[in-house]
Amino acid sequence: MADRIQGRAIRRCGELLKQFKSVGGRPPAEEKLGEAPPLVSQTAVGTEAGLSRDQIKNAVRVANVPADDFERQIESDNPPTVTKLAEQGKKSRSLILEQFSLPISL
Repeated sequence: MADRIQGRAIRRCGELLKQFKSVGGRPPAEEKLGEAPPLVSQTAVGTEAGLSRDQIKNAVRVANVPADDFERQIESDNPPTVTKLAEQGKKSRSLILEQFSLPISL
């Protein structure tokens, strides 16, 4: 039961952190408003909340796991640890670059 509670709490933390850009930026909802709020990054928000850099990364990675997969796993008889969930939420740099369709030549 504790693994389920912890997994859900970490996922929610990651969902909240994802509202901020990972490298200095404004929350997406506020970018379109006339007045720009002060720049805030995921790291700054997480640090202010008392999280370490590793905890911030793990929370965002757990939030990256598709909701259906997360629910199926967290409700199983043997729910995975936060570390196992975070491994599933890693995005490789090539996948991120493919999202933006950037041609890469070395």
